[in-house]
Amino acid sequence: MALILNDNWGHLFEMSGGDEAQLLNDTSRIKGKEALNRNIEAAEALSGAIRSTLGPKGLDKMLVSENGSVRITNDGVTVLKNAKIEHPIAKMLIDIATNQENTVHDGTTSSILLASELLQNAWELYVKGIHPSIIANGYSLAYQKSTEFLESLKIDSEISDLLEQVTKTSLSGKGDKSIQETLSRLSCEAARGVAKTGKNGKIKANSNDIKIITQKGGGATDSYLIEGLVLAKQACSPDMKRTHKKGKIMIIDGGIEMKKPTLTSKIMFSEPSMISAFKDKEQEIIAKQIEDILKLKPDILVCRDGIDDSAIRLLQINGVCAYRRVERDDLELLSRTCNASIIASPANAKKKDLGSFETSDEENWSGVKHWILKGTKQSGMTLVIRGSTDILLQEIETSFSDALGVACQILEDGAVLPGGGATQMALSRKLKKWAEEFEGRESLAILAYADALEIIPRTLSINGGYDPIDQILALNAAQASAKPKIANLLGININNGTICNMYDLGIIESVQNHQQCLAGSTAAAISILRIDDVLWAKNDPTFPEGIGEEDLEND
Repeated sequence: MALILNDNWGHLFEMSGGDEAQLLNDTSRIKGKEALNRNIEAAEALSGAIRSTLGPKGLDKMLVSENGSVRITNDGVTVLKNAKIEHPIAKMLIDIATNQENTVHDGTTSSILLASELLQNAWELYVKGIHPSIIANGYSLAYQKSTEFLESLKIDSEISDLLEQVTKTSLSGKGDKSIQETLSRLSCEAARGVAKTGKNGKIKANSNDIKIITQKGGGATDSYLIEGLVLAKQACSPDMKRTHKKGKIMIIDGGIEMKKPTLTSKIMFSEPSMISAFKDKEQEIIAKQIEDILKLKPDILVCRDGIDDSAIRLLQINGVCAYRRVERDDLELLSRTCNASIIASPANAKKKDLGSFETSDEENWSGVKHWILKGTKQSGMTLVIRGSTDILLQEIETSFSDALGVACQILEDGAVLPGGGATQMALSRKLKKWAEEFEGRESLAILAYADALEIIPRTLSINGGYDPIDQILALNAAQASAKPKIANLLGININNGTICNMYDLGIIESVQNHQQCLAGSTAAAISILRIDDVLWAKNDPTFPEGIGEEDLEND
């Protein structure tokens, strides 16, 4: 049998079986049933690594890096990112979880568990003779219908403490109850502090307007919010005026110094006087930059790069306080807080590019100078995280960032869904009933999709120490027998194992969390199901230039 190939120029050519074997000589290949089975095994292994972290009774993982640093976390995506994983399917699922984290800041573990369960159920259909394309088509139909069902299940509420309830749910299992309550309160306060109402009446809350800094010492419950931005910076000169009230600020994405050449070069001077003239020219250029700045009369100057000593003296004489080597992210925070434009150089600056601030001051925290600036716009806050160890500080920072992202989402769209496995069970029941309308084999895939959704309440039960079969049966029966308006709210109370109204208990989650989880998990499962051939390139060991195998053996 011959193989028809297409080269890079679009030319077709025929290759015999022997030629094909020679072409793939340096490639390992698995295909068909074996390829699908190995891919599903990789997905199952990945989900097994984080399964025990789900829910309020989920356990922590200790991550030890190659250099011996330790991190203890309950966050699923953090565990996966720090794991040394080489399998391409596992990497694909990690990308799904990372996207879930970046988009909705919650539900990373759930997305991995659901994708793995979808693949497990697909395998059971595959071994029964159902073609992967039919399974993929059934999954696609089930996903589209699930998104419709989610719209009918969501709850629009104006309850004042809705924000606190959603953030507490997202923080479940992360630290003890006192830490969860502290972080929930701070994240809600921060989200409200940076929220703005647009001309169309819609609220916009940007979690990037919150600066997070850590301060070792004290407990996690001692963490607090400061109105304004706090940067671990001090003025370029101790003689500069540090305290300001209601002034102007200029932000430069660069520095006020002579740039060093990127290439190695030599300058030959024929006369000693030329060295002095060369230095005078440099000072002239810097003086011109300072002149351009002083024309606009800013009170504070902030630069991303360095500021020459001569420029510092000129700024100090003219009453301008300067800060140098400020990170790009902090420049953008300052820009939004003070409504200032980030300019490339002083020569391009205009009066409208300057921002305004209410107050600016410096404080000494544990021997480190911190610059505290409060802008005129309702934007910019700083969370100071306290903790006794670096491991604790790192975990609190991650938890707060997730809770803050969730809080900002709820402010923008107040729709929520019940947690505790209530939503997944309701979707599963609705899909099973809807599958009865199909006569083809796709109905089997829809049922498999519905069964996969039950992995969330089942895992919650296992992690809570309860029998998963009993809990699933009890939850299914409770939703089937309850009134329609109440049925979809019933979920598993992990604290005592009873079936309760999740909305009344305050166990609620954002709609975006569930939408993104379904979208990412379904897309990953369908992509993996469509793979029937895996080719692995055989990589020979490589050595640094100038070192051969003999040198390594001698060492």
